[in-house]
Amino acid sequence: MERIPPIVKTLADDKKSITLHIPNVRYAKENDLLIKAKRFKPEEVLKNKEICGFDIVSMSLFKGVQSKIITNCCNINCDGTIEKTYYNYVTNQEILIVNHVPKLLMV
Repeated sequence: MERIPPIVKTLADDKKSITLHIPNVRYAKENDLLIKAKRFKPEEVLKNKEICGFDIVSMSLFKGVQSKIITNCCNINCDGTIEKTYYNYVTNQEILIVNHVPKLLMV
């Protein structure tokens, strides 16, 4: 299965701009590209995240949908990482932005 291209979004104000590469979870869900299981295996969790376009660093804890996964920030100019659960990434479709990204650019 190939990776889905990310959603590219540029946010700007008068002084700064950032470009985000947001994993396209919605497209993967709407087109039934994700593995569905009652009990996920570690490789299934990682495969689903790869399909959506997440830049995975590692998995710190495996516990099904509550697995903790470390990914790179969506901001292409940021070297930070984020640790959240699979549930937050895929079910809630949260954007992966580290805390030091300016709040005023969050639209």
